[in-house]
Amino acid sequence: MRLTVGSRTPSDRSRLPDAFTGRLLTSVSRPLGAVTVLSLALLAGCATLRPVALGPPIKFHSDKCSDPTGLFKKAAYEDACCVPHDRAYWRGGTEADRLRADIALRDCVAAHGYPLDAVLMFPIVRAAGGPEFDTSYRWGFGWPYPHPYTRKDPS
Repeated sequence: MRLTVGSRTPSDRSRLPDAFTGRLLTSVSRPLGAVTVLSLALLAGCATLRPVALGPPIKFHSDKCSDPTGLFKKAAYEDACCVPHDRAYWRGGTEADRLRADIALRDCVAAHGYPLDAVLMFPIVRAAGGPEFDTSYRWGFGWPYPHPYTRKDPS
């Protein structure tokens, strides 16, 4: 079987078409040529890709409501409210993400029957939990310090 490129023979090497002009080997080699070009294009793109981050590099831990006084250490809401809040703080994100996490904590604690704790806890968390503090409970503690607020993804 004789392979041709357009109307030229494979022996005419000086006149072989460029793969990017859209002219590929005909007959049996056409599918192989298309697959080869596609494969090379994909490999070239993969050389610049970075692995997808599944989360911060520092392993998650929760101290369940970061309270040295013990005032807010209530088993009734620690797992349901504080651990998800700690996970949000570990992950970090935008200022709006932090506000949503703090509001969710406040609402969760109140829903578990501790409205006074919720009211007292909210301003303390807002004042002391920002990313500017090098603490174990700061916003974005899953990332090495300093780790400021992230910007919202434009998409």
